[in-house]
Amino acid sequence: MEKDKLEFIAISMLSLVPMLKKKVIKPCCSEECRGLTHTHIQILVMLEEIGTLPVSDIGRRMSISKPNMTPLIDRLISENMVERLPHPSDRRVINIALTTEGKEFLKIQKHKIVRSLKDNLSSLPEEDIELLHSSLENVIKIMSKVSDKE
Repeated sequence: MEKDKLEFIAISMLSLVPMLKKKVIKPCCSEECRGLTHTHIQILVMLEEIGTLPVSDIGRRMSISKPNMTPLIDRLISENMVERLPHPSDRRVINIALTTEGKEFLKIQKHKIVRSLKDNLSSLPEEDIELLHSSLENVIKIMSKVSDKE
């Protein structure tokens, strides 16, 4: 029985991300996002949360091969969102860091997404909002207990 519940949870969580993208977080228009894709935005968010990382670590965390990472990082560099920095002790490693412009861009985009989420969710009945609020509190509490096996 527990195996069935875990299967349901895993499949449900997997389907939640595309549902959120489609129903709640509308893709930003090209002009506002400078034509950056969700993958570009995810890289920026990761760098904001974790800090400077080698390209290989970014790719590993996002399940993107190194050859596919190069054009993604190059695009972010051309938009002045990130910069390449030499590793302090290993010349072979190039770190990627968020620039001030990248941080500001993320701040603006997060504000827009929060505003959009609030607008979209405000149409729900109060009981649904309360249920969603308590459910998200529980999901956050439970997910914080899950070990990260990276």
